[in-house]
Amino acid sequence: MYHRTVRVYPNGQYVTGEQQKPGTFLPDSTYAEALGALVICCADAVILHQGLWLIAKRAWEPHPDWWVIGGRMRKGELIEQALRRNLQRELRLDISEDRLQNIIGYYSQIWDTRAWEPAANGCHTFSITTAVHLSTEEKAHIRLNEEYVDYQWINPVYMIENADRFHPCLVQIAQDILRCVQK
Repeated sequence: MYHRTVRVYPNGQYVTGEQQKPGTFLPDSTYAEALGALVICCADAVILHQGLWLIAKRAWEPHPDWWVIGGRMRKGELIEQALRRNLQRELRLDISEDRLQNIIGYYSQIWDTRAWEPAANGCHTFSITTAVHLSTEEKAHIRLNEEYVDYQWINPVYMIENADRFHPCLVQIAQDILRCVQK
């Protein structure tokens, strides 16, 4: 018999021993150094309402263009905890963790730029992406933080049909939305 206590959570998450307190973010100078050595894990959300998908235009590197909502995880966070924190910070939405468990895909992005100096050193992110369905009331309460300059609701089919206008990862996510969510 295995001799350590392990708690099992949805989506292949395991906590061995006592669950640690979530870590904090590093100071910018230390984080910039870490970007040169580590893959950053992100918890991202495909926000859906009545068949449409919310994409937001980022103001910051590594991709100041249309993208999904979300961001990096902290040490000790489950995917749902990180996603809930990111949605609160970026959209001012408070979504319960039990609604944040529908993973539709995993995406690895290697960027040639980043927000932290030296910006041209780029970074590597690995995104765990979850579908989140909003009510009409939740949709009405969306408020973008300073990381984004605009947002739009888009039909995933439109993105696929106009693939040359979007990052290929977004197009893949649109295909995964149709495969996983709108069966």
